[in-house]
Amino acid sequence: MRTIAHQIEKRGEKRGMETKAIAIAKNMIRDKESIEKIMKWTGLSAHAIERLEQESK
Repeated sequence: MRTIAHQIEKRGEKRGMETKAIAIAKNMIRDKESIEKIMKWTGLSAHAIERLEQESK
């Protein structure tokens, strides 16, 4: 049971980190930062950032 709980906790942490990276990327897009800089600071792919850019229009 402990292993399953640990796996669930790790998945939650990963989702939280991804959610934070997306929020940071959206702010950087709004501030007109370059895709390269957003990739460096968030770890998101260029494709993911381009999708976020399209959503923000």
